[in-house]
Amino acid sequence: MSDQTPLPLLDVSPVLEYGSPTPLSTHWMPLHELIARWMDPETLLMSAPMAPILPAVGHALFALGRETRALRLHTQAWRCEQECAPAALIQSRLQQAVRHLQEAAHHWSRAAFTLDTLRPTDLDPAALARARQLSRIARTQQKRLWQLIEEVQRARPRLSQGQPQEEVRSLDEQ
Repeated sequence: MSDQTPLPLLDVSPVLEYGSPTPLSTHWMPLHELIARWMDPETLLMSAPMAPILPAVGHALFALGRETRALRLHTQAWRCEQECAPAALIQSRLQQAVRHLQEAAHHWSRAAFTLDTLRPTDLDPAALARARQLSRIARTQQKRLWQLIEEVQRARPRLSQGQPQEEVRSLDEQ
């Protein structure tokens, strides 16, 4: 354990750690604050051995990368819909977005699990408190992503069906 002064818990918005108390119109959110929290130098570079936390940070970054990709695909699907593109192309983009969101939720789960399995002897008390807070953030993000997956899946039935699958391949190749 370290003899350094204890580090305060991360100063995060309560929505990241506990979720939103009010219903949201969408579960998409800016990811800048999450990225900053998981890349916080105070957490990553403190003198206490951080090896137990680094796998969780890796999973969090994978989750954030997958969600970013899902948002791009969702935006592409929306643009395709606005341009009256074939329904199969729109469906393909939305299905890919859902797959990326599912993978992101899985990575948040792995991040939380990694942090939840830390023992008090693995880290000093301040680092352990930060790990517990990061675990709550990861679980909250996992829950948000499951809601986001449902939101994206609800958008799919609104789209009209009827274009052959070959058109999707030809448009994807452009």
